[in-house]
Amino acid sequence: MPKLWITTLAAVSLIALAVACSSGESETPQQPEPQEAPTSPPVTSAAQPTTAPPTAASAASVPATVAPTSTAAPTAAAASPSSSDASAPATVASEDEERELKIVTLLPFDAIPAILDPEFVSAEEASEDLEDHNLVLGLSINDDHRAYSIPALSSHEIVNDVVGGKPVAVTW
Repeated sequence: MPKLWITTLAAVSLIALAVACSSGESETPQQPEPQEAPTSPPVTSAAQPTTAPPTAASAASVPATVAPTSTAAPTAAAASPSSSDASAPATVASEDEERELKIVTLLPFDAIPAILDPEFVSAEEASEDLEDHNLVLGLSINDDHRAYSIPALSSHEIVNDVVGGKPVAVTW
């Protein structure tokens, strides 16, 4: 009797399964299965073989270069964040952020005076006053050589001078 019971249960289960699978109507629409990208796309005759430096792997394991199958560029709409995107930053400004910021200028326009008639010292005097780590900007025109002290240029920004008979503006 138990064999008959098991056989009957198996037959009823198979019939129920067959009826469920062959049903013409479905409450939820079936979604098509996403197709996987081929693991090894076909190689076209226009593709050139790749050249790789010698390695321990055999040459047969190096895949050939494959021509692209799609050249469609993404649209701007696809790249824009949606309102439901939790990673998008909030763009609503608070009242404190909307206030105008005032630019404070410490010096009026052209408040740093240029040096119009620079005074120079000889190389011997300069070697007594300057140390090896002091920076100078050098300029040589027609065998006329000048060295401008970087600290002096930093405080005045421009020196108008004549070097080698030519007017120059030395800036830092």
